[in-house]
Amino acid sequence: MKICFLFLKFLEQKLELLEIYSLQAFKRLVYIGSFLHNIHISDIDEACSFLYFMGVMPVNEHNGISSSPFGIIDTDFSITFHPSFLHYKPNNIHYYAQISSFDTAIMYIITKQSACKAFDQNLSVSDIVKDIASWSTQISPMLMQQLEYIYHEYEQIQIFDGISVCVSERLEHIIDKYEPLQAYIVQKIAKQVYLFTRDDERKWREELIKIGVATLPSTIKQIHRPSDDEPDDACSIEVDFDSDVDERFYVIPMVRL
Repeated sequence: MKICFLFLKFLEQKLELLEIYSLQAFKRLVYIGSFLHNIHISDIDEACSFLYFMGVMPVNEHNGISSSPFGIIDTDFSITFHPSFLHYKPNNIHYYAQISSFDTAIMYIITKQSACKAFDQNLSVSDIVKDIASWSTQISPMLMQQLEYIYHEYEQIQIFDGISVCVSERLEHIIDKYEPLQAYIVQKIAKQVYLFTRDDERKWREELIKIGVATLPSTIKQIHRPSDDEPDDACSIEVDFDSDVDERFYVIPMVRL
């Protein structure tokens, strides 16, 4: 492990001193470093690909990274990166594309699933397009249209996981201004309706007591509604967190679609 560290340190130091801007020159430096540190390299291309991911690359006279584009986007939205250190620039492609192969060339593909994962990370279409522009000379209009279409579908529905808390208008004003509760609120999903974290129920219940809700009701887990064959009075409710029900405040677990 120490030998590998010294080898990488050697490369970084030499790249700061030497003007190396071609892959062949970099390979020669790698061979020299491996000889000096007794490291056997059986495949120089694989070694360079490994160093590529480690962030070891040539720098220019300003001790910076060349911003020349080097990614190629195909019509099926697959992306090919050749391990050229001259054209490398860090990007966030792993947020919106899936790696499909890793050999002498590195390939990714942008799919509906990968794009949705990017949107889950709060990346917008413009964020993705901006990142693509950092490594590609041009962006396919078809790709932009596809990303816009996927995002349009993505924002049509919101799925929440947590415990919905419905309050009176008076309590709404208090909760909105009570800072200790904000850490437990996932989102305010409607007027007088909050989505609280499920795992922290006991904590935010304690905070609600502090703001004057002296008697908290039990959490309603499930409402069983009678079928056509059952009498109308067969409805039952399963509850948790036993307490006296206060008409000012009630809690219902909900996934909103």
